Amino acid sequence: NDITFNLEYCTALFKRETMERLALHFQNILASIAENPQIQISQIEMLAPEEKSQILSDFNNTEYEYPREKTISCVFEEQAQKTPDNVAVMFGDKKLTYRELNQRANSLARVLRKQGVNEDSIVAVMLDRSLEMITGILAVLKAGGAYLPVSPDYPEERVRYILKDSGT
Repeated sequence: NDITFNLEYCTALFKRETMERLALHFQNILASIAENPQIQISQIEMLAPEEKSQILSDFNNTEYEYPREKTISCVFEEQAQKTPDNVAVMFGDKKLTYRELNQRANSLARVLRKQGVNEDSIVAVMLDRSLEMITGILAVLKAGGAYLPVSPDYPEERVRYILKDSGT
């Protein structure tokens, strides 16, 4: 008159809560099949209504009031202090933690300041997409300047015009 289901898992790989949620999803799948044996797999709902609502509404609520009194580099610094060992940026198979990116950007920002970069400066950043490009942009902001992205793929004449016209 009943069915018994035992779930074994490696506790080194999975948390108990994760496996309980997986078991609940499995129960939901079985209940859907029991109610309608002809149901197509693509129509089976494994999430409970509350969980589906949480995923679609709560987790996707990305609206955030940006602290207008803080600069981007200040907000970044705060995040670097909170989570220094978390990955801040990835490109291909390379990644930098908040600590690494902050240290690299600070080092470059010091060089830029010594070169005269300040709040009135426009600094051209001419790099392909890379970790170095992100480091350069952040460093310019930390030095107080504004960055001007210039694609290395632009013709030389176009690059010269952009640099001259912008006063970088």
